[in-house]
Amino acid sequence: MSQPATDVSRQLPAGPPLLHQQQQQQAGGPKNRNRSRTDAQFSPDCSQLAVGNESGLVEIFNWSAMRLRVRALFSRKIVNALAWHPGYAADCRGWLAIGTNSPTVFVMDTGVGSDSASCVDVSEPMITLKGHRDRITSLCWSPHTPHHLLSGSFDGTAQVWDVRTGDHLANFAGHAGKVYTVLWSASDPDVCLSGSEDHCLLVWRISQLDRKSPPTSGRQYRPPLPHGVLARTADEAALDADVDDASTGHEAAAAATAATLNTSVEDLELDDLLRLVKQKKRELTVKGQPPPAAAPTQFVRRPSATEKEPAASASAVPADNEDLADAAGPATLADVALRRGVGADPSR
Repeated sequence: MSQPATDVSRQLPAGPPLLHQQQQQQAGGPKNRNRSRTDAQFSPDCSQLAVGNESGLVEIFNWSAMRLRVRALFSRKIVNALAWHPGYAADCRGWLAIGTNSPTVFVMDTGVGSDSASCVDVSEPMITLKGHRDRITSLCWSPHTPHHLLSGSFDGTAQVWDVRTGDHLANFAGHAGKVYTVLWSASDPDVCLSGSEDHCLLVWRISQLDRKSPPTSGRQYRPPLPHGVLARTADEAALDADVDDASTGHEAAAAATAATLNTSVEDLELDDLLRLVKQKKRELTVKGQPPPAAAPTQFVRRPSATEKEPAASASAVPADNEDLADAAGPATLADVALRRGVGADPSR
């Protein structure tokens, strides 16, 4: 039989409520939101435990004494990732990188208040790293260069930072979706890995990246894959080209579908066009955008092999049949056929 687990969180002291928590409780807000644990990481020497919470609070415990040493609150958003510095450089020991649903990466020195017998509250990070456009999902310190940090984000990129200066060293944008995890190679300081919702785990070199910062566009970046990375199929590339850009309208999406089917827009079957329009409207409805107004479609039956080509306009109809012309607009195919005697009853 499996042994029951021990709830260590019940043994961890919570400390007095922070100021904003006191205000929330007085206003009838949630009382235990900071107790919803979202991440936990041991320091390299296993002497300290960092715990992230849903409220954005990060707690640092002395593991052997089960004592709360430091509480840090830099963002009110859920903590997604905590990363201790490996500590191989003396000036970086005790550094902790924090990633939340905010696009900003925070770095704090957990050695603050080490001489204090009581818990120390920290409201300002030691270093703030800005550049991502969406929430931070993963963090990893370089095992080779003391001040280099790697971060992954929902903006679809992985960013390499110089923590000392806050500089953007390199940005990898080879994924076609949100980045969920990043990892630095333990053997090569130039090699990193990143995993994404696009079902790919990509290996890339920092020295081969031209981009230094994440894209600043409001639309999720959909970059071309770098050289050496397995590319998507032609069908996937064609369908992804304009599918989530409402401003391109139905024409661009139709062109993408036509390229997928190796044909032209004019040769698309009616069923394909109708399915395309319905799909586009569904996507725009989900995004909260009104679908672009489409021009009314007129369907004209092409003449069969036994029928002659219809006249371009009513003016081309012979004079003896002009009394049959429709003064309200161009003649229909049936009118033209009647005027030219196609399918007419010989007895009439």
